[in-house]
Amino acid sequence: MNAPAGGEGKRGAPPTGVVALALSLAALVCCWNALAAPFGLGLGLAGLVVGVMASRRGAPRRRTRAAVILSLLALAGSVVALALSAGTVGVVRGEPVVRAPTPAEADEKLRGLAERTAAARGRAREELSRIEGQDDAGRAREREAGKPGR
Repeated sequence: MNAPAGGEGKRGAPPTGVVALALSLAALVCCWNALAAPFGLGLGLAGLVVGVMASRRGAPRRRTRAAVILSLLALAGSVVALALSAGTVGVVRGEPVVRAPTPAEADEKLRGLAERTAAARGRAREELSRIEGQDDAGRAREREAGKPGR
């Protein structure tokens, strides 16, 4: 189905140039942080594709060019936001955005957690050995009574 020269699709639907521009603007809004950047990537790609399709179908050039340019800006911004948040590109204020702990820091944290949970783990071990001891005693009584064991 070919669209009319004005970039219009079905009757009552907005022109594809307007749709492309709306997608591009939404992508531009989403490209500023790591949580919204994936949406910015998707919307930017959609805006770019719809903008190119609209320009090929004869939609107004100003609108489609603006949509394509905004989509490209949003795509670039989304990629940069994701790369910075993953710590793969550069550093912010001298430190990486995501910093891995050193082995010494990790060991210290694990030792602190072990000390904090030592009493609870001890009680759990005692309870488990008490239950296992009862289970062994129950089996011995069953064997003495002549019942088959498990």
